[in-house]
Amino acid sequence: MLKIIVSALLLSLSQLGYADCTSLTDNVSKVLAYPNNEFFDCKIDPVDTNKTIVALAHSQENNDSLYNLDVLLVDINNGKIVQHLFQEGAFESDAVAFSGITIDTARYKLAPELRAFGIRANFESNSRMYALYTKTISLYVSQDQKLKQVLANLIMYDYANSFSNGDDECSPTIIYDTKSETKRTLAIAKTTSHGYADLLLQEKTTNNESTMVKNKCVVATTKTTKKYTLHFNGDVYVVPDALRY
Repeated sequence: MLKIIVSALLLSLSQLGYADCTSLTDNVSKVLAYPNNEFFDCKIDPVDTNKTIVALAHSQENNDSLYNLDVLLVDINNGKIVQHLFQEGAFESDAVAFSGITIDTARYKLAPELRAFGIRANFESNSRMYALYTKTISLYVSQDQKLKQVLANLIMYDYANSFSNGDDECSPTIIYDTKSETKRTLAIAKTTSHGYADLLLQEKTTNNESTMVKNKCVVATTKTTKKYTLHFNGDVYVVPDALRY
């Protein structure tokens, strides 16, 4: 079945002009019969501007809480799929909903002749008692004519807000309101592990807790910063469990 889909995709892509990423992703979604609630993005490959990076996320046929991910390099001149990586069950959408992907082509230079690109994923849950927003990044490289994931599901942004009675404000009716926001930035280190540059991760977290004390709103704020170095183990970058989604 996969061979049939890829063959159809190749045939259909060969009929496009490829300069327009929107047209490309629209066409890919039609070829793969994606419903309207599926997610995809594309960007010109900064390493080779004759190619387009395409990312497609689609729910599994028998399990709509799991999304498969296709990562492709497509030749913009003839529409041929140059490289294709399929990741089954790449994203889970359950109590916290998977809500989209974007391609990140920042300068992730992991080796003198090797530049990675990222795929960022968004997850969110917004209920009356609890709100959660999470953003992750995974890094991919094209090496030896193959696409490979070298960093998986690193949390770059995390926001959580819980409140006792559904009111997102400090008021006489609320007992507590707790907010936590963590932002992380990724940079390339000068040091290397197994031939790949180490990754420098800087983290800033702000916690706010609001309580009513004698009919007066009291807000306690704490701020913390942390730094991490992620090392390549010869296959992937090792990410601590607390930083991985």
